[in-house]
Amino acid sequence: MNPETNTGIYYEIDGAEGARNVTIEWITSLQGYEAYAHFMVTFQESAPGVIEYSYLENTGNGYRATVGAQSMLGISHTPMRDH
Repeated sequence: MNPETNTGIYYEIDGAEGARNVTIEWITSLQGYEAYAHFMVTFQESAPGVIEYSYLENTGNGYRATVGAQSMLGISHTPMRDH
């Protein structure tokens, strides 16, 4: 991991009851690379079943990140990829 990147997993809950959002943020890097990926996932209480993915920054020459969701109920899923 790049020691100059504040890598980690962070979360925030905001909004009033019935309209709360839970946002989980990832900042990660690969060992031996100067590149890092920064993305977030937001769940909205007012929109059950809707997940918002936000790619904030991916650095490095050719470095990419992939994020997706999978149901534990055996329902099919579609991974989302950064192109």
